[in-house]
Amino acid sequence: MPTILDKIVASRKKTLLNEKADCSREKMILPFSKAILERKFIFEIKKKSPGAGFIKDIDPEKQALIYQNSGCAAISVLTEPEFFGGSLSDLKKVSETVSVPILCKDFIVSEKQIENAYKCGADAVLLIAAVLSREELKNLSDYAKKFGLEILFEIHSLEEFEKIEFLNPSIVGVNSRNLKTMKIDLNRCGEILSRLPRGFVKIAESGIKSRKDAVKLEKAGANGFLIGTSVVKAENPEKFIKELIYG
Repeated sequence: MPTILDKIVASRKKTLLNEKADCSREKMILPFSKAILERKFIFEIKKKSPGAGFIKDIDPEKQALIYQNSGCAAISVLTEPEFFGGSLSDLKKVSETVSVPILCKDFIVSEKQIENAYKCGADAVLLIAAVLSREELKNLSDYAKKFGLEILFEIHSLEEFEKIEFLNPSIVGVNSRNLKTMKIDLNRCGEILSRLPRGFVKIAESGIKSRKDAVKLEKAGANGFLIGTSVVKAENPEKFIKELIYG
C-alpha cells in the first residue's frame, strides 16, 4: 500500500506540470544558516497538513510579519498545494514582506521547483532524503547552489544521514515526524541529533510545542528549531513565540 509520503510525492509530480512562477527576483539572497545560529527559531507558513488536517486560513503576509517582529531567525513557507495548502504565491508574498531569510519547504523532485523557489524569493530549499535517491540529492543540491541557495537536507534516521553525508551538508534537519506514517517521536529526534557528527548546523523539525521541548532537543545537539503547526494554531502567536524563545 502506498504511504502518505508516496501519495504526496505522486501528487506533487502531477501538480508541478502546470505550475508557473509568476515571479521575478529582485532581492539579494540572505544567509540562512547564519541566521539560524544567531536566532535559532524558524516559524512556518502553512494552512493544513496530512497529520493535522486543516489548521487555519492564515494571511501569509500578516503571519510572516508576526514571526519577524517576534524575533524569528527565518520563515519557512510551504509551497505544496494539495496536502499543505501552499503555493508559490505565498512564497512571493512573504518574500516581499519580510527581511529575514526564507526557506521554500516543498517535496522537491525537479530542478523546476528549485528555479521557481529562487525566482519567488527563497534563500534556501528543502531536500528530503526519504524522497530522493543519492544521485537525485546530488544533482538537485548542485543545481540549487548554482542559484546561491542554501540547502536544508532533511532526514528521519541515521541511515538517511549516511545517504547525504557524501554531499558535505552545511545544514541538516532531523524530522521528528515519520513522513510515511505521520507519527511524531521527539525522543527519536533527540537520539539522532546526539549521534550526528559535528561540522554543520542541526535543526530539529516538527512536534515542538513548548520551550521545554526545544530545550530538550537543544541539549541533544540542535542549533535551531523549525516549528509549524503549533505556532499557526496558537490563538496568540506573539505570546506563544515569546514563551518559546524566553520561557
